[in-house]
Amino acid sequence: MGKKSTLIIAFFLCLFLPLSSFATTIVFKSGKTAEGKYLNQTDESITIEIEGIALTYYFDQIETIDEHQIIEIISGRYCPDGLYTKTPITPPPYTGPRKAGTVGEPEDMPFYVYDDIGSAKNHFFPYGLMGDYGDLKYSQLYKENPYSGRTCIEIDYCACGFQYANWAGMYWQGPANNWGTIDAGYNLSKAKKLTFWARGAKGGEYITEFKVGGIINEFSDSDIASTGPVVLNKEWTQYTIDLERKDMSYIIGGFCWVANPDNNPKGIVFYLDEIKFE
Repeated sequence: MGKKSTLIIAFFLCLFLPLSSFATTIVFKSGKTAEGKYLNQTDESITIEIEGIALTYYFDQIETIDEHQIIEIISGRYCPDGLYTKTPITPPPYTGPRKAGTVGEPEDMPFYVYDDIGSAKNHFFPYGLMGDYGDLKYSQLYKENPYSGRTCIEIDYCACGFQYANWAGMYWQGPANNWGTIDAGYNLSKAKKLTFWARGAKGGEYITEFKVGGIINEFSDSDIASTGPVVLNKEWTQYTIDLERKDMSYIIGGFCWVANPDNNPKGIVFYLDEIKFE
């Protein structure tokens, strides 16, 4: 084996081995603690693996998870560090018959995708990773210079091409990991627009598009709307997706962004805040 091959293997070992040591720490109301590998969570519980055994704990028993109050965890408002070290659940392209989703009562506006960490206003889950998902780091706990409130979202896209897709993106879905396989769309027909605030770490970051909807599967989004390409400023700037002539009666994919290495060869870091339907 040549020296170059050895260095490449060493690089990937250094890159991926630390991820397997990630542990979630749970502190119970009784004062006891549990530590293990994060597996998944629902609206009522979290499951971790301890010594090879999957154990589920209910939120009404828990005081904190990784030092975050339980209000930040309920309904997916807290995304555990290390969650994206897993292979995301992305189904193959759907070719079967589509079904009409159950359209509920129209939601009142404003309807937030992201307000602040732990906010009861938050909806949708940022678990819909696409393309080179290994290139992404995500935090909704970033506290330096948020547009409003205590925190904002930080996204780091290294443009390394770990999955050889030559692009990457992320959907905020309802519920988590719903690629149209669950009948659970929101009726956002009162929405005339989606607004959000964004800034780049340096300015000049190229986003292929920000969009709403567009998930196609057994249960599909009722429509799709996009900003088209956006070049971010270093300062907070508000962007708008016009929904005036769109059918927002059944939405699973509440918000999405896509970028590629052709326009960002050195990768990008950017920030999002106050994402809401109005």
